[in-house]
Amino acid sequence: MEFLELAKQRCSVRKYKQNVVEKEKLDKILEAARVAPTAANMQSHRLLVVNSKEGLQKLSKGVNFHGAPLAIIVCGDHSDVFVRPFDKQDMVMVDATIVADHIVLEAEDLGLGSCWLT
Repeated sequence: MEFLELAKQRCSVRKYKQNVVEKEKLDKILEAARVAPTAANMQSHRLLVVNSKEGLQKLSKGVNFHGAPLAIIVCGDHSDVFVRPFDKQDMVMVDATIVADHIVLEAEDLGLGSCWLT
């Protein structure tokens, strides 16, 4: 699929089937996150994949993930991130957002619904 078509097609999904996300698809999504650009290539993010019933139940206490069978939590490490020298602003939120965008776009390309949550 061409990128612009993919970007236009992607939308937030808030009702999910309970199908298991295949390992091959999850691996592709994680690879898309891995290659996401980050400031000075610092790669200050970490990903947490939650797909067990117990883990999803715990997650539901803090966020409405709309019953998705899998969640990928993008975490940023403020201690290991590029800091702009002129204003001392760290880029952790920008980097994490770019990673999340790669995740939802790859999911769409694989025929999976997603919803980006803050």
